Parts: sequence; C-alpha cells; structure tokens
Amino acid sequence: MSDLPELKNLGGEAVNPFYSPEEVIERETRSIESVEDQKGIFEPVAPGFVPFPDEDSRKAQSELITGLLASPDRFNLFRGVAGAGKTSTLQEFCRGLRSGGVENIVVVAPTNSATEVLKQEGFEQSQTVASFLLTPKKPPERSYIIIDEAGLNSLREGYEILKLARKNNYRVLFVGDARQHNAVESGDFFRLLEDYSQIRKFSLTEIHRQQNEEYRRGIFECSQGQFEQAFERFDGQHFIHESKDYLDEAAAKFMEFTHNGADLSQAIMVSPTHAECDRLTAALREKLRAANQLGKTSQTVTVFRSWNKPKAWMRQAENFQSGMVLSFIRNLKGVAKAGSMDTVESVENGRIKLSSGKMLSVKEAWQFVDVGESRNIELRSGDLIQFRANRKDLKIYNGTLARVSKKAGYVDLLDGSGKILRSVALPDGYAAFDYGWVTTSHKSQGRTAQNVIAAAEKMDAKAFYVSLSRGRQQLSLHCPDKALLKQHLLNHSGDRVGVHDLIRDREIPPNAVLPLRNEVRKQKAMMLPDFSYKEISSRIKRTAELVKRRVLDLNIVRKMRSHRSRINAEIAPKDEGKSLLGRFIGLFKKPAKPEKKVEQTEPIVYAERSRNDELWKIFDAVVKDYEQHRREYHALFGKDEFRFTKEEKQYLKEQDERRENGLAPAAVPAWMENWKDTAEQEAERSVRQYEQRRLESIRKAYSELKEYYGKCRDFLVLIPKTELWNQIRDFIKAQDRRQKSGQELLKLPDFVPDWRKQAEQQIANAKQNREAHPWTKEQQEIIAGLTKKGQAALSVPVLSRSEAASYIESVLGPKGAAKLYEQRRVDAIWKA
Repeated sequence: MSDLPELKNLGGEAVNPFYSPEEVIERETRSIESVEDQKGIFEPVAPGFVPFPDEDSRKAQSELITGLLASPDRFNLFRGVAGAGKTSTLQEFCRGLRSGGVENIVVVAPTNSATEVLKQEGFEQSQTVASFLLTPKKPPERSYIIIDEAGLNSLREGYEILKLARKNNYRVLFVGDARQHNAVESGDFFRLLEDYSQIRKFSLTEIHRQQNEEYRRGIFECSQGQFEQAFERFDGQHFIHESKDYLDEAAAKFMEFTHNGADLSQAIMVSPTHAECDRLTAALREKLRAANQLGKTSQTVTVFRSWNKPKAWMRQAENFQSGMVLSFIRNLKGVAKAGSMDTVESVENGRIKLSSGKMLSVKEAWQFVDVGESRNIELRSGDLIQFRANRKDLKIYNGTLARVSKKAGYVDLLDGSGKILRSVALPDGYAAFDYGWVTTSHKSQGRTAQNVIAAAEKMDAKAFYVSLSRGRQQLSLHCPDKALLKQHLLNHSGDRVGVHDLIRDREIPPNAVLPLRNEVRKQKAMMLPDFSYKEISSRIKRTAELVKRRVLDLNIVRKMRSHRSRINAEIAPKDEGKSLLGRFIGLFKKPAKPEKKVEQTEPIVYAERSRNDELWKIFDAVVKDYEQHRREYHALFGKDEFRFTKEEKQYLKEQDERRENGLAPAAVPAWMENWKDTAEQEAERSVRQYEQRRLESIRKAYSELKEYYGKCRDFLVLIPKTELWNQIRDFIKAQDRRQKSGQELLKLPDFVPDWRKQAEQQIANAKQNREAHPWTKEQQEIIAGLTKKGQAALSVPVLSRSEAASYIESVLGPKGAAKLYEQRRVDAIWKA
C-alpha cells in the first residue's frame, strides 16, 4: 500500500500503519478550516421575529429558532434527535427567514425518499443534494440553504456544499443527527463538523413522536448513546421478542398491525441486511397470499440488485470485469435511459464495452451507472415495490413506493401515507426496482409510521436507533437470540473512523496529516477559494459609494478645510515653498533615527492570576452542566415548565452574593453532585402536580357538563332521540359508575361540543314553538291529572302542542293516550 502515490502513511514507522487518500485528508482539514473562518460575518436575520406565538409547549423550539436567526455565522448545525419535531421547527424557521427579507430558501436532502417527505410537509421545491450540486442553474447569491438529514451526506458532498456556499455567498444550515446512519459513500461529514469544528451548534432533545412513555424514554436513551439502558428498557416492556422463527413472527405482527395487509399506512417493516429483508419478504408474501391480498396469477421479472460499491472503486477501469451487470442511475444520452440494465463485455484501453455495443468511459461509468447483479423475482397484483432510479418523465423517483396494478404492465404510485396518486405503465427495460415490503434501516431513515416492526439477528447502534425510532405508537423487535443482539449492539457503534478520530484516539500524531504532496498544495486555492469575486466587487462598490456620499457632505467638507488650516499652521517655515500635498506628505516621513542608547530595563513582573477567578470559572461550568442535565431529564420525564427548587435557588443566590463580595465559591453540595436524585424527585413532583391539575380539570369539566345536561333535559322535558343525545347520556352514566367505584374519570369525548351546539339549537326551536303553538287546554288538563296521580311536575310553565302530545304518549303509551283522548271525547258528548 505504501507504493500507491494517492495514499499517505499516517502511522510513520508503525508495524500496522494507517493509510488514507491525501484527498480525504485535505477535505477533512479544509472543511473544518472553512467552517471556522466564516464565523461572525453576517448580521442577525429578523431580530424581532417571535416563533410559535402563544404556544408555551414549543419553548425549546422557539429558543432554537431565535438563536439560529441571530447567528452571525455562514454555517450552522442543528442536531435534532429522532422524533424531536425537526420538520415543524424548520417550517417556523423558514417563516422567520422570510420575515427578515430572505427571498430565496432552498431545502435539500440526500435521498429522494427524504425529499418526498419534505414535499409532503410543505417544502414543495425541495431537491436532492446530488441534483443541487450537479444542476448548472444555481440559486442566486445570499440564498439560505437548508440541508436536511445531513448525516447522510458524504465527506465529498459536504465539502462541495462548503465550496459552493462560499463561492456564491450562501448561508447554510446542516440539519441531522450524527447517531443515525451515515452516507454510503466515504466520510462522516456531519459528525466531523459536530465533533471537531467550532461550528455554532443548536439542538433539540425533547422527543414528541413516540406516544408511549417507555417507548419515548428508550428512544431518548438511544439518542444520548445509552444503548444498554435502552435495550434493557425495551426488553422489560416486552418490545423485544426472541424466537427461532423470528422472521415469521415479525411477518405475523405486520399482518396484525395492518389488518391483514389492508392498511399499509399502519406499519413499516425494517431489517438491517438484504439477506434478512429477502427472507422476511418471502415470509410476509406467503401470509398476504393466504389473506387474499395478492393476486392469484404471477409473473417473473428481472431486477437489478446493487453491490453498493463506493465512487473510488467505480473510478478504476480495472475493477470492471466481463459479465458484470450495470444499471444506469441517470439518463445517458445516446446510450441508455435511467433504470435500464446492461452487461460488461470487455474493457479496452480504459473504456468499457457493453453487450449492447455501446462504449463507456470510466468517468461516465462512475457518474451514470451502478454495478451489481441481476435476479428474478415473482410479482402479483397487490405486490409492493420500490423504485431505485429516477424517471422524471413518469414522475418516478428513487425511493418511490408503488403497488402492482391488476392491469397488466401498470403500477399504482403511492404517497407517503400509502394512498394511490396515479397509475403509470412500467417502462420497458426498467429494472431498477425491488420488493418494497421490507426496507433496510438505512433506507427507512426519514420515514415514519404508526407502528414499526424490526427483525434482525444483529444490529449496530445506528441501525438499532434508526429502525426502532420510526414508529409513533408501538414497537416490535424480533430476533433469534437477545444476548447476541445486545452484545453486537454494544460492540458496534456504526461510526466510520476518520483521520481526526485517529488523532483524537492517539492512534496517530496530530502532525501526521502534514505535509501533503506539493501537487495537492498547489491545487489548494483552486479546490476552495477563500472569497467570492462577486462578493469582493460588491464590497468595493459599497465602499466607493460611502466615500462619495461623505465627500458630497458639506459638514464633512468644512471639517476637512479646518484640518487643512491646522496643518498649514503646524508645518515648519522651511516647508513653506512646498505645495500643500508635499507638506502633508512630509508629516508622515520617518524622523531620523537617534543613536541607540542602552537603557536599563526593569524586569517584567507578571500579575498573579486570581485563584478565585479560576474557581468561579469552574463553578460556572459545573452549574451549567448541572442545569443542562436537569433540564434534559425534566423534558423527558417531567411535566410543565422546568423550575429550580427552593434549595437550588437559595444556593445559587448565596453563591452570587459570595461572588459580589470577592469570595471564592462554596463547596458544591451533595445534591448537585448527585443531580439525578434531585431530577427524579422534581420530575415525579411535576408529574403528580400535573396529574392533580389534569384530574381536577376533568372533574370540573364533567361537573359542568352534567349540570348543563340536567338543565337541557329539564327544559326539553323529553330527551331527544338522536345519536349525540344517546352518546352523552351513556357517557354520563358510565362516569357516574366510575365515580361511585372510585375510578379515575375519563376525559370529555370529542363529540361534546357537537352535542352542545345541537342542544342549544333544539332549545331555541322549543322556545319558538312554545310561543307560536302553545299546548291546548285539554293537554294541560291531562298533564295536570297525571301530576296528581304521582307523575313528576314539569320544570317549565308551558309546552308546545307537539311536546305535550309526546310527553303524554311517553307516560301513557300510544294506546293509552289514544284511549284517554277517546274517553274524554265521549265524556264531552255526554255532557253536551
């Protein structure tokens, strides 16, 4: 390896030295330098903007947006753990940018599936990072670029974004989570910036996606790198299932969540390897066929399966061998369309000859094709497939899901929720697709479903975190051996080792990355220009305009004249013969150097550094760390707004007094060292108070509802026979039973407001009818007679005729009422 000119030995004379391409070393170091020398060069955006007004629950998001808008740096980093509400935060952040006059906001993401999610969330113009970098038409200067899921960007892509931003004077926000998956291509760009640069960082750690509290706690622990605690928590909640038939059980769970495959929006299935994905897909398709969710007839099609070779591998012509299968990832004019397959016939003089007779250069190969293998799969109507290459003419994109239509040769394209968008004919020769029932954890990043099912024999930390955080309600992880899964999880982080990681871990010395080859050094300025020429030109123009305005200002001209008079008075008489300019220049001539005199200099006495100042710095750091731990714990396990305890406030107040009096800080108390004890107590207290208020609110709301129900019932005399009245009556009876048995009352159901509106309308109609059509004298006499016989007296003085008739029938029954009317008619006849 030491003979390869493009590799640099980082280990010196070590027995097993590390090697790295010089291009990678240069990109890592220049990326860090570029971020750090672009700090503090912009004015704040929209300083008066108030994010999420009147939404106290979004305080953390509001503070983050305010900080981002106030940042003076070109590059900023936003780390949001899975399910923390990054999308809603970005939506409000864009609103703030527009209010501050930012006219052009560009949102990009590394994958097509991520851009589809962004489009569904309101970012209609989102595009992939690849298309953003490759398109010749770039956004105008001073645009704001937001890179979502930036953890999936390779080092090369991130480096190109930095170059483009400086060249065109863009501001860039990198959004992601370093604990989630990284790019398929080499380099962890997002983690490099987060761990080794001084980029301004903003973060959201409070999780909103998961609705189950234990599920949410486990995902939070994953986001903090506490995978052992998360595994134990999930196992204790019976989220992890062990079985030799783990794939079959996972398929059965999917059928349960999706109602036998009828509602695909209810669940997503994830598995880390292609082999497990294939076996799990086969098990699931058998169950779908048994449930009649797949058609009875089948067809066999040939599809492409990528080997996921890196770009560096694709750049070497000797790596291409006869018989290799190539798939075109983009249209190549005159050669092939995206999604089509071809086979390598031979490699001649660095050019690749295909079985179709077409020729490819190595540059065209690594830019336009992927290498892999072909395989046959069975398709039936109802099968779910996922596309791997873009066909923009048909609006088919990499990551798009579709179901095989009953119409031969057609597929139904689906949106993110599983709804059918439209039907399209599957293009002839298009082979860049596969089953979509199961996805790898890498491809699942950015997707969300109600429930998630994961099946794996082994998972690294990144796959574990990404796979399990996709669900909102329920999680089901299936494995053949829990102990093996846990051991592999704790021993494999999934992080790639970069040059700066080796320096941090003292595997190589810090100076190992230098010197680079002279050829690389000469290209340095070309690779990343320090300034944009357009930016320099605009600055010169602004300066010239400023000078021009000052010269035309009469007040400034008067000041200049007074300075000229003073200069004339101070110039020596011997210079009178010179022009004003010459005399002025004379003021700046260096005087003749006097002879050097050896002076006895006193030794410099350095002031003794204040020990108290150092102690206060340490104290401030300890308090800041303590408060951060308390806030994060409260955000996860507590309720309402975070507050310090009286003891904490008193201690901090005493420390402020000591600081004002010039004293050193007092010793850190035990409760500050054991922050978790205090955090647990305060979180439990806040939960209890929250529950008390919640229950009191429910009791009060129910009491008001019951009182209002009684008034309506008394006024209307008879309860109307409608569905809403039946529901409210049954709810009140159920609440009364719970109250008598000491059970917790239920929240008011969603139909209560609709019932109130209906009741108000019925009361208004009753009033109107009673005034227009009051009851007859006969009806009054009958009701009075019923009251004398023990019937409860009416709570209203008058009824309408229809109400009175209904009331009499409700007491006597239809036959009894008819009989009474007939008897009264006969009696009236006898009286007459």
